[in-house]
Amino acid sequence: MTISKTAEAVRRVQEAKAAGKRLSVQAVARELEISAAAIYAQLKREEGRQRCPCCGQVVRDGYKVDRSVLKAG
Repeated sequence: MTISKTAEAVRRVQEAKAAGKRLSVQAVARELEISAAAIYAQLKREEGRQRCPCCGQVVRDGYKVDRSVLKAG
């Protein structure tokens, strides 16, 4: 499955943050040839929202992840 450049940029920034590394949004934007504003806007929209543990997408309002169907581990 192909993801957008913005989604890829957000993924890179969030993975770096989770790993305790500092990755510049501007550096990622330059590398993927998109605007830093697009990355910041997407980060703001996703702030405080739950992510699906399987695919990593943001879970929409009103939906919940059914953890009983997930594989252990």
